[in-house]
Amino acid sequence: MIKLPKEVNGTLKLLEEKGFEAYVVGGCVRDSLIGLKPLDWDIATSARIDELKRIFPEAQVLSEEYGVIRMVFPQAQELPAHSGEGPAADCALLEEALIVDIATFRIEGPYSDYKKPDHVTFTGSLEEDLTRRDFTINAIAYNPQRTLADPNQGRQDMKEKQIKAIGDPILRFEENPIRMLRAVRFAAELDFDLHQSVYDAIVAKAFLLDEIPVESIRSQFEKIIVSQHTRKGLKLLIETGLMDYIAGQEVSSTVSKRELEDLDTYICNIDKTKQVRLRRLALFYKCFDLKRSVAAIEYLKYSGKDEHALLDGVHLVDKLYFITNKYEMKKFLVDYGMERYEFLDNLSKAQRIVYDLPVNRIHSRKFILDNIREFQEPIFVEDLAINGDDLLKEGIASGAAIGKLLNMLLDVVHMKPNLNTKEDLMTYARTFSKNKLAASMRKIRFIR
Repeated sequence: MIKLPKEVNGTLKLLEEKGFEAYVVGGCVRDSLIGLKPLDWDIATSARIDELKRIFPEAQVLSEEYGVIRMVFPQAQELPAHSGEGPAADCALLEEALIVDIATFRIEGPYSDYKKPDHVTFTGSLEEDLTRRDFTINAIAYNPQRTLADPNQGRQDMKEKQIKAIGDPILRFEENPIRMLRAVRFAAELDFDLHQSVYDAIVAKAFLLDEIPVESIRSQFEKIIVSQHTRKGLKLLIETGLMDYIAGQEVSSTVSKRELEDLDTYICNIDKTKQVRLRRLALFYKCFDLKRSVAAIEYLKYSGKDEHALLDGVHLVDKLYFITNKYEMKKFLVDYGMERYEFLDNLSKAQRIVYDLPVNRIHSRKFILDNIREFQEPIFVEDLAINGDDLLKEGIASGAAIGKLLNMLLDVVHMKPNLNTKEDLMTYARTFSKNKLAASMRKIRFIR
């Protein structure tokens, strides 16, 4: 029924040989049953943590308290010559890992902090372990030597394409409010619908996300934004009130008519774009006015690198529109760098798809940059035929004046690339260093 990797099958067999029950459970079973390839595998077993450590001495212990260990099996995976999203691969094989987490059957106590149970009780019952889980589609267990265990009718809900809670969804969300975002994420990933009881419970309990760290909220939102059916996920976030905890209530409660129109267009068309996390996130924040987009980005506390990329997206992508010749392209690359330009250029392409914008400026920029590269025209100071040492040796400039003079020379070769020779640049350098008028015309003040 389910094809298991040999490493997973071997792990199940070893546990059974030692006298324990063992099943693959959760998302890996769900994904396998609907034809998706699981990213990792979870095994639930009657073996306790001490027994697991003895059977698998090489395993990493993730939690003594919850009885969880991790097995990592290296995998060699072939790569295409070029991924299309980054530089060409350096090798034909990528070392990946098959991750298998093994956990003891358990029952969970009350959640007083909205994050994790106050205590757990280990049990010998698979059914009790499955019933503690959040949604029926995640509470199915499989062992090739036994029947499929589905005490909560998860397979029926999968056939009906529904996200249904185990037990009362109000209680499930009160235990751990992040489950509300997980419900939306599964709907977006699987193209399922929320069962009406789940939908109503989210509307009633959305405020509990105030108790959850924004880092956990951000993690779920990022998974929604790169899902196969992001449109569905975003619509659910708005309808249920969860968007207040994505953009921040200050932003989401005062959306302007223009922002609503942009957001509606974004939601309608985002699934047409590549599932690239930062690109889709930047387009989401671009729906808001500049000041409010910055507030929304800061609300979710992204890493420094991600925040800088998202702020670039909302501040700079529109500047690409004004690059109409090689000089403007070179100046932009000097100001912001090639990596930031490439991110913004890809963002601009996605923006064109979402908002059905003309493609001519994108094609024009590509032609301009290709032409610069073809003729190896200088872009950065490092591309000049001279450097600071040359200016220092000739006594033309010293100290801070060297950098300023090199930038003046770079401006010259941006306009006239054929002048990028040592002889021509030294001539210009002598002229600029002596001619204060020429310096002032270029808004340069030399330090003597």
